[in-house]
Amino acid sequence: MRLSAKTGADVGVSTPKIPTATVPKADDFYIQAGDKYKKGDLQGAIADFNQAIKINPNFANTYYNRGIARSELRDKQRAITDYN
Repeated sequence: MRLSAKTGADVGVSTPKIPTATVPKADDFYIQAGDKYKKGDLQGAIADFNQAIKINPNFANTYYNRGIARSELRDKQRAITDYN
């Protein structure tokens, strides 16, 4: 099929025109959380950090940044937990 695409030969098969679903990654939620944090949506940022952690519990920067957001919301105890 790759060869036919290069040569322009019609083999009666084409790629689907509908988008293919992708599984969200921890990085996707981490980036979204950072955007929400910058906009002042601390609760939304924490929710996205939670999703990133659910997907990848070893993503250390996520815990740290969630701790910062929690600290700004004066949730000091949970912030400390995230820092540890």
